[in-house]
Amino acid sequence: MIVTAQSATRVYGPGRSSSETRWYVAEGATLELRSEPLLLFAGADYRAETSIVLAAGSRLLAFEVTGLAEPFDACAHLTTVVRRNSKLGLRDALTLDRRTLAGHAVGSLVAYGYDVCVPNDVEETKIGLGSTLDGGTFLRVMSPKIWSVKAVLERAAVRETAQPEILRGQLGV
Repeated sequence: MIVTAQSATRVYGPGRSSSETRWYVAEGATLELRSEPLLLFAGADYRAETSIVLAAGSRLLAFEVTGLAEPFDACAHLTTVVRRNSKLGLRDALTLDRRTLAGHAVGSLVAYGYDVCVPNDVEETKIGLGSTLDGGTFLRVMSPKIWSVKAVLERAAVRETAQPEILRGQLGV
């Protein structure tokens, strides 16, 4: 299943808003969370928690991008927790405020069952790549341009790691 949106999510202030999502990915299934940018406006205080439980053999591709829509005080507290086979694979807790986001947008990608190929042709972009506790891949991207961050994340996981028997079944071989 691919989950996406048609436009950016705008978070206005003053005051706090929040989001909590829980995903359960069945054995052999694939979930792709391809969000549009989260844009913070003056006075916004946004808290989001995403929890993903992966069964054996399931695949995940999830990314998010956050940036300031205006050069005023705003913040976002983003937490992503991934469990695979009841074991913690990733807990990413990130606080983004005006100071952190000044001049940059920040993006994160989590991938299980995908090859991650990091593009290196985007100017003024900082990229960090690592592994999760249970064999996934984690990527963090920063750039002055929010759409550059989104483009890097979309291009990073271009090839799905397929098991040969699954691929043969899909092609009718």
